[in-house]
Amino acid sequence: MAKRRLSMFLAIVMGALAFMSFTQQTAHAAAEVRVVFNGKQLQFDHAQPVIKDGRVLVPFRKLFEVLGFQVNWNSSLQQATGTKAGLKIELKMSSNKAKVNGKIVTLDVPPQIIKNSTMVPLRFVSENSGNTVAFTTKGSVSTITIGSGGSGTSEKAEPYVVKGRVVDPSGKPVEGAEVFADNQLIYNSNLTVVTDAQGYYRIELPLLATTWNMGGYYNLKSGSKVLRIDLESVTDKPFAGNTGAIRNFVMNPETSIGELYVYSDIGDYFSESDIMLTVTPIVGGKEGKPITKRGYNFPGGFGLQELSAAGTYKITAQYAPEGEVPQPALVRVRYTKEYMASTVFTFSEFVPGIERAEIEVKRQAPSGQSGSTNPGTETPAPGPSESSKGGTLALYWDIQDAFDNGYWDYEKNVILTLTPINSGNEGAAIKKSYEELGIDLPVGTYRVTAVYAPPGHTPVPILVRVKDTGTYQSSVNFSFTEIAGSFTAGLEFKMP
Repeated sequence: MAKRRLSMFLAIVMGALAFMSFTQQTAHAAAEVRVVFNGKQLQFDHAQPVIKDGRVLVPFRKLFEVLGFQVNWNSSLQQATGTKAGLKIELKMSSNKAKVNGKIVTLDVPPQIIKNSTMVPLRFVSENSGNTVAFTTKGSVSTITIGSGGSGTSEKAEPYVVKGRVVDPSGKPVEGAEVFADNQLIYNSNLTVVTDAQGYYRIELPLLATTWNMGGYYNLKSGSKVLRIDLESVTDKPFAGNTGAIRNFVMNPETSIGELYVYSDIGDYFSESDIMLTVTPIVGGKEGKPITKRGYNFPGGFGLQELSAAGTYKITAQYAPEGEVPQPALVRVRYTKEYMASTVFTFSEFVPGIERAEIEVKRQAPSGQSGSTNPGTETPAPGPSESSKGGTLALYWDIQDAFDNGYWDYEKNVILTLTPINSGNEGAAIKKSYEELGIDLPVGTYRVTAVYAPPGHTPVPILVRVKDTGTYQSSVNFSFTEIAGSFTAGLEFKMP
């Protein structure tokens, strides 16, 4: 009898629990679920958000796209993937194992297909995207509010620890990137580590009351050369050591910019601003979209400072002064021999962290004039007594000396002593400052010496050479050359 009563009691309890469960599921199915992102309610076209086992599931494509992901669905694997800079989330249907940047994470409720729609857990995706999630219920309406958050990872910061991950733009881990913590209190006391095979790093910070900034770089092999790529911080702001931080980075090769220097030919000096360049990237042996523009001044020189240092390019040029009809010009990689209608160039390391290429441009002499349309030929100028035309003398400071010692624009403080040479005999020497070189010099051959003489300082003898020729000397002979009816010469200087 007692056993029969116990059995009846258990049956009643089980029935009540089943009814409560059914009632709860029915209520969840019937309840309205609203999703708000940055203050605006999201509209779902087909499947609507549902609550399952206490978790909100939403259509994966809508959620990923709203949060800024590129979306991919693999039907054979039944896997949804969202990718954006520094972050990759992978969710497989009916599996409670997800991946965040390759790291396996356990889910409370797996993603699943409900009524032919792929549904994913809203909180998991949102929080792993660096957003906050708040859940409120009023009557039969449940509202989930997604707000912009912080680091883009679900890990928590640890006191006196900075950690994170370095990935490429597709979300793949970058091994061997160098990450450093820059102590803002003590000079030259950076802490440096290298990322592991999964792109992760961790730095233990000293117990100091100070703030830290994060940075890093990666040496990327590109063909036969190595490019130093500065890492982009996902959260670029300082943090206190006692709170710690999570700082993720993206290694993007496109951020490595090469410096293209453009020069007019030494024997055909004209303003580089009169050159119109057309630069065409070459990828996989095929030409891409060309860029046509004039060069501009940037720290260190004149040219373009916007091309990817990892690229290969074809370049052509026109001589195109403002208001005149553009004329085809010849180009060559600097210090090579032959000028051509076009040439191909790549960037190479000049100093650590700076990739550069150098191009020279030469006007083509019109048919019937002095000079030649053949690349690489120049017509020597006559002696001073044989020509009444004036020549233009251009001055340059040695670029390596400028980079090494900061001697920018030093040519403006150069004073020249010019001695004309006619039939082997030297004439009366004349002195010319940088500002006076706009005055035409009689075309001929000269011996030149130079001093560096900034205002208020004792003049210092410096070394000189004909531009882009051999060694520097205390004096050198030069002559003007004629191209397209203009007589020009160029000199370079450096400190002894």
